[in-house]
Amino acid sequence: MDINIHFTEQVLCAKWKGFKNHENVSLEVGIGSNRSSPDVVPLKSISGNINTFCLKSSLIVKNDVYFFLVRANCSGGSTISSSNGVRIYQKQLLEKSVHVKIGKDCLTTFENIMNVSVRNYTAYSKTPFSLTIGQRYVLFMEDNEWQNIMNITTIDGIIHKEANVYYIRAFIERPTLQLQHSFLSEHRVLLRVNRCPDESIQSINNQLNVSWILDGIQTKQDILFSVGLFTILDDNSSVEVVAFQKPVAANNYTILDVADRISYLAKVRICNNVRCLRPINSNKFTVEKEVPIVLVTYAELTIKAAGDCVDLRAAWEFTGDVKCIGFFQWSLSRDDKGGHLLSVWNTVLSKGSAEMKVMVDLIWR
Repeated sequence: MDINIHFTEQVLCAKWKGFKNHENVSLEVGIGSNRSSPDVVPLKSISGNINTFCLKSSLIVKNDVYFFLVRANCSGGSTISSSNGVRIYQKQLLEKSVHVKIGKDCLTTFENIMNVSVRNYTAYSKTPFSLTIGQRYVLFMEDNEWQNIMNITTIDGIIHKEANVYYIRAFIERPTLQLQHSFLSEHRVLLRVNRCPDESIQSINNQLNVSWILDGIQTKQDILFSVGLFTILDDNSSVEVVAFQKPVAANNYTILDVADRISYLAKVRICNNVRCLRPINSNKFTVEKEVPIVLVTYAELTIKAAGDCVDLRAAWEFTGDVKCIGFFQWSLSRDDKGGHLLSVWNTVLSKGSAEMKVMVDLIWR
């Protein structure tokens, strides 16, 4: 079986057939950058009784394509046979370059684009489109523009940065962003905004998308991938739920029928058509199929003596995984549907507890 990629530098092995029935055949083996010339490792004589051999050389380096050559010599002349081209990859570099992502890939296609004018080292810009309150969005620019963006902040949501990417959870539909930058003159930048659910909590219906990328690997032909799904036990060991699938030349895989309220790891292996490297793990995640329920457990409204202010005391509890809650919002309404609000929506950041309380003074109108 021909192997199109090889994971070990400085060594190349081959197996052949077709010469053993010929008498007085001498063999030579070498390595070339093409099918006819041993211009990388010169031909060397080996025993005519073997059909497997490995050649070692410091000239066999990563990212190049090589051909294993076998020349058979007999009284009738000589002939050269060649393998298919084999590309060499460094195993350690491949393993470090793999990043496994759970959920949709939100860094390749973008739903919305903001055209932002920046000057005087600080720029304010309101999103010209509506965001879903509480949902996580990614804020992204081209690399040559990112190097001039020093920070992005807002009072209208929660923003955090991972690597070279900012994420926002908005308190309001159209938050105002503050961009601190180092552009020396007025400049216009395109800020891409895309819905990007948190990987650690997947809200899905019976299917899970696993994707992966290879950072810094320019040539990716013939690399195969195999993916499996594992549950995490209390001692942090893992148990296979979905066996490693047949290696494919793809960058994503969909797993069906995933149970909720369980901690998972997806594992991806890099393969050629003979063997696979050690698995690379995703971050740990859980699946939430049901909509969280908030139950108000206590509410009291007291009119103060002056008659124009009220004292509000309320408490509520949350059923579900509290780790997935970033903030709560509350308001007063004349009906139980929120159809006639008496106050703006107020934001309370989650403290990791399933129970929350508020005590505020409000002007009564």
